[in-house]
Amino acid sequence: MHLACQVDERGNLGDPRWWQPTDNAAIAESGARAQTAHTTQQRDAERESLAAELASDYREIADALKAAKSPVAIAVITAAATDLLAGIDHAGPRAFAQAHFDGTKAHDVRAVLTAAGVPGAVLEQLGLRRGDRIGLGGPISVSTLTGRVDFGPMRGPVIIRLDQPGLEVSTDAQTVVVIENLQPAEIVCARYSTLPVIYTAGQFGDDAASLLSRLAASGKRIVGIVDADLGGVRIARRIVEAAPGAEIVDVGSWPHPARAAFPVDGIAARGLRVLTEDPLVGGFASSVLARGYPVEQELATLEIVKSIV
Repeated sequence: MHLACQVDERGNLGDPRWWQPTDNAAIAESGARAQTAHTTQQRDAERESLAAELASDYREIADALKAAKSPVAIAVITAAATDLLAGIDHAGPRAFAQAHFDGTKAHDVRAVLTAAGVPGAVLEQLGLRRGDRIGLGGPISVSTLTGRVDFGPMRGPVIIRLDQPGLEVSTDAQTVVVIENLQPAEIVCARYSTLPVIYTAGQFGDDAASLLSRLAASGKRIVGIVDADLGGVRIARRIVEAAPGAEIVDVGSWPHPARAAFPVDGIAARGLRVLTEDPLVGGFASSVLARGYPVEQELATLEIVKSIV
């Protein structure tokens, strides 16, 4: 930057009279403005494209996305929209915030969506009205301040609320299997009665993560079996985040029929590309993306469990 100042008879600098940027500074500033404009245009185009995808089935949220002005509203509505299109739900608002914003209290997501006119049915579909619950099956016990329950004699998974005072979970078994979907969890509980099973009901929140962390800290082997798709990778990340030594099984590496490919520029492919750089699940995300289509866990779960027990 060129700067001109007044100078008195002793050579002391006075107030600036004028200034102008150097050629290099002007070029850098122009480049930064162009990059900002390009980024803004790209984001606006992506938002328009997403709204168009939503229009036929989710008109209200498409309209909310187009009308959003604040960065927080745009971010929250975009996150909700991508989950709707990908068929992903959550164990409450905190789990949603954790999945998208790396913090359970990053935004009051339900309030943002409600203020934007998103219907209650959509909030229900996204799992934003549910309390944090989990399913337990096999030789596993739960204790609270008022007593203890042994789930071993029961056909699991049994769904329990996690907001119990003094809740603790324990098992004498060494391996604990974490399963995303209900039907595979039911079948595993029926066929392998000596294996502790935790059914996550999709993405899970802080209370479930804390429970999983305590099991892992007690030296248990945690094995996660999830769908090989964007939602499954996000759940896998949550499992590994809670239990750093957890093993995630890629169900797509087991025999299965091929499915329709992810659209190249669709929600799933874009989300998976971002997660390939994640230190916790980058390898899993890369495998799913390279395969190019989703694989559900149902077909392979029993064979996987047979190989690990």
